[in-house]
Amino acid sequence: MRAVSFPIDGQRMQFPFAGTVRPVVGWDTASNKSTGVQATDDGGTALWEIDVLIKVPGFGGDMKSETISVRVPARMEPKLPDFAPIAFEHLELSAYLSKGDMRVNLSAAGIVGGPVQREQKAA
Repeated sequence: MRAVSFPIDGQRMQFPFAGTVRPVVGWDTASNKSTGVQATDDGGTALWEIDVLIKVPGFGGDMKSETISVRVPARMEPKLPDFAPIAFEHLELSAYLSKGDMRVNLSAAGIVGGPVQREQKAA
């Protein structure tokens, strides 16, 4: 499986946060199974998937919203306000074929300005 990668100017584009951040689970390519533990980048930093909203063409030319995930390394889980605009550092789209199907992954070096902490409500 050979991937082709394209850089995207993620600092000029902002995506609304869709409200979900989840750890990326590692994958063992030899056994083709999940490792059950959180994946890390080459430097050992935990990987997270952040869901954002995009507009895509729908039926009849109308636009519709769709959720996509962007993989980002961060020491701690990014906490973002719902629907907050997010810009990504070094955003990259990778496309590849898997079992005859086209697959696309989005990854970034980080969030512009770093992870934002969700406001804590007073007790």
